[in-house]
Order: sequence, then C-alpha cells, then structure tokens
Amino acid sequence: MQGWPAELRDQTLQLQFHAQRRGYREQFPCLDERLILADGSPIGWIIVDRSNSRELYAIDMALIAGARQQGVGSRVLRALQKEAASGNRPMVIFVERRNTRALAFHHRLGFLAVSETDTHTTMEWRQDPQP
Repeated sequence: MQGWPAELRDQTLQLQFHAQRRGYREQFPCLDERLILADGSPIGWIIVDRSNSRELYAIDMALIAGARQQGVGSRVLRALQKEAASGNRPMVIFVERRNTRALAFHHRLGFLAVSETDTHTTMEWRQDPQP
C-alpha cells in the first residue's frame, strides 16, 4: 500500500479497521477495548472479553513499532494472566499462524498452542498447566 495514493490507502485501512472491529463485536459482544498509554500518549490497544466465566479472552493487542520489544506487551499480558489466575481460569488468545514473532512472544509468556485453523493458532495460558 506504500505506493497507493494517501486518500485511497487511508480509506482502505479505515474500512479494514471497522470491519475487523465489527467482527470482534459480533463474536464477543461484551468486549473491552482499551488504549495502551505511555506518558499519556497512546502507543497501542488491547481488546479483552471477560464475559465468559470459564475463560478470559485476549482478542487483539497491537503496539506501535517504537513501543515493541520494550516490555510493554509483556506487562499488559502478565497483568491479564494475573487476572485470569485470580479467577482460576485460563487465558485464551488467537494468533495469526504466519506471525512467527507473535507466536514466539506468546510462547515465551507460557501460552501453549491448543488448536489451529487455516489462518490462526489458538493459544492458551493456565496458571497450572494441565498435564
């Protein structure tokens, strides 16, 4: 898209963004969308669904490039893991199968792959992993 006219690129990205959010809301009607801030400035977002008493779903997380590999994502997910553990429930996240960096990141935080589709790997974290 770098070679596209700015107006066309921006319109396309807006359409994709809104379609993604609409899809999230259809699948997870009780989702909680939060900005991730650093020094009062937005550097990313996290979308979580806490409505299922059996599992905590981390639906989406994104950070701007300059905020990556600074420990921000780890702190956000560790806080959610702590929340899941306090309710004695696993935390589930969906990761694009081609996103090897995200898969490795979640694996480092103790998530295990539990299923796959053509496009995504479902990963789960448990305070006490099942044997």
